[in-house]
Amino acid sequence: MKNLLLLMVVLILPFALFSNDCINESKELHLKNKYIKSLNKLNVCLQDILLTKDRSLISDAYYGIGMNYFELGELDSSLKYLLLTEKILHNLPNEALYSRVLNDLSVCYINKGLNQYALFNLRKSLEINKKLNATTSISKNYLNMGHASYNLNELDSAVRYYKLAFNYTNSNDVKQRNKIWNNLGVVYSKIGDYKSSIFYAKQVIKNLNDSYNRLDSLFYKTNLDMYYIASKSTKSVSDKSIEFNNNKQISNSRYFADAQFKSSIYYLWKDSMEKAITYLNKANSYYVSDGNITKAIEITTFFKNILNTYNQSINFNINKELINLHSKESNYFSDELEKELKIRESVEANMKILNKEVKFAWASFEFLMFILIFLIIIIPILIKYIFTKKILNKLRVNLIEYNDELIKIHENNIKNNIAKMTNLMALSNRFSDEDIFVNTIEKLHDGSNELSDHLFNFNKSHRSEYVNNGTNELQLDK
Repeated sequence: MKNLLLLMVVLILPFALFSNDCINESKELHLKNKYIKSLNKLNVCLQDILLTKDRSLISDAYYGIGMNYFELGELDSSLKYLLLTEKILHNLPNEALYSRVLNDLSVCYINKGLNQYALFNLRKSLEINKKLNATTSISKNYLNMGHASYNLNELDSAVRYYKLAFNYTNSNDVKQRNKIWNNLGVVYSKIGDYKSSIFYAKQVIKNLNDSYNRLDSLFYKTNLDMYYIASKSTKSVSDKSIEFNNNKQISNSRYFADAQFKSSIYYLWKDSMEKAITYLNKANSYYVSDGNITKAIEITTFFKNILNTYNQSINFNINKELINLHSKESNYFSDELEKELKIRESVEANMKILNKEVKFAWASFEFLMFILIFLIIIIPILIKYIFTKKILNKLRVNLIEYNDELIKIHENNIKNNIAKMTNLMALSNRFSDEDIFVNTIEKLHDGSNELSDHLFNFNKSHRSEYVNNGTNELQLDK
């Protein structure tokens, strides 16, 4: 059995080592935000990874592809590979990885506006993480459940989930705490409780440190400005929104769209209605084109609430704009559901193909192992049988007997030749020549190759005597 396991390791090890190296290199590229290179790395070695038929390695590869697509904003491709990963991991023992995939799958659903699907997967992930007592993962689950509930306008549930997320957050994890506080501020602003919004926004700003880049810092600081404006606070609002908006290096659509929205609020507060509407439209167009229509509705509603707070009236039918956005959201949601169903069909088809390939590969592997086991087991048994049955000894005896027979035949030939030689010498009257006779007999017994030459020369020297005596030449066997 040990030999069998060793043989299996030897056969699979080269592919597995290459696949592990490829996946690890891809992970390093992903951590460095080199998502295209990471994706290309996995695509190049994906076929070799599939050849291993190792479901753990295949799931790692699919998971990496899905997360790279997510970071690149290609949500449909991301969803496809994350669903494939979830399907493969479903029956594997790695619960921690399965839970993480469910969590990331839910984030993809949230970004696509499929928040109910997100909550379904998050609850499954949360159940596993509670069983594993993985507090950090539990915190992430609750945070994402808060996002989904907020998008579904279930604000009380969102607040409850965010607070639960905070309870499970490590006190040293400043960034996670800031995310939760910021999100609580956003929820309370939607409820209209700007006092709570300002409180949580201040908590975030207190915890900003050197680990935050300039855009992240501005993102959080301008949130506080929005809450001051919405609450009609006497506190002066800084020009951070304008600074944020005029930053030419903003390439991330999330930051850019948020900058347009905050600039619209800033100009609304400054009574510059034309600019306020212009920036609001820009922000909405970015969110709509990005597929985040829910966010467009959210910022437009926030804009409307501030108008009502300040008793402002403008030549812009904001209610009509909200109706239009809700209609787009409904159509978008229907389209996304249809896409999701098609993606699921594609995933099911791919899983069937993968399962067939794995079954075929294992059948081939089992057949190969059977042959190898047969050779490993049967050959020693045959060798043992050969020695135990003394087949080799029997063969040796037979060879000896055969050799004895050859010797007998050879000796008989010698005897015949001696008899013929005696007759020859008697007929030639040379029998008295004892030396010739003795030498000839010795050569016959030696089996020397010189015998033929000796007899030929002897016959030749006495040929005339044979003729004169009227005798016939005797033929000697060589």
